[in-house]
Amino acid sequence: MTLLMGRSLAGHDKGQVYVILREEGQNYILANGTNRSVLSPKRKNQKHIQLIKNFPEEVLDISKEENDYRDLWVKRVIRIYNDSVTHNS
Repeated sequence: MTLLMGRSLAGHDKGQVYVILREEGQNYILANGTNRSVLSPKRKNQKHIQLIKNFPEEVLDISKEENDYRDLWVKRVIRIYNDSVTHNS
């Protein structure tokens, strides 16, 4: 499983980080594990998502642990990513 993440560029959720579950046409299907769960994901146009390409080592390690998406895993990946971005700023 390849980890894909993105940050919302537009809308009421601007700045929110999501794990991209899949692509459907011109849309990404997104989850953050809290208000947008894996079972109730958000659909967002690709042009409103900035893909995240550089992941901290901890995020890459966690992405190798799981072989399917679960809310707890999604929340953990996003939390570790946000913590690493905050500490490196």
